[in-house]
Amino acid sequence: MNRTTLIMASTLFIASSGALLAATTGQAALDRQHASLEATDIAHGVIEKVAPEAMEFTLRVDEEPEAMSAKSMVLKVNDKTVYTLDGRASTMKDALKVDRQATVSHEDKVAIRVDVRSDKSPN
Repeated sequence: MNRTTLIMASTLFIASSGALLAATTGQAALDRQHASLEATDIAHGVIEKVAPEAMEFTLRVDEEPEAMSAKSMVLKVNDKTVYTLDGRASTMKDALKVDRQATVSHEDKVAIRVDVRSDKSPN
């Protein structure tokens, strides 16, 4: 094999392995990915409202797993916010839908990464 073919094959293998890993990861793996970001907080919850014109969305989060009440948090997004839907790269428009589960890494309520699960997602 020549060097160019070897480099291309290696790149394709790495890219496909990453896509497979992202598609099969569970909540624990997502939590580890979020923890590795330079965010001060991680929030889990259900998307209540999406306001694309204001570049923000509202997430209903449980304060404690045992708590019966929940609070709402308004999170801003920007052009650097990364979105995934069911483990695949996505956009704000496609990922952020009311009643979907989301895990958000944020700093000062500005989302760095938003991982969303659709109703179809097995995780």
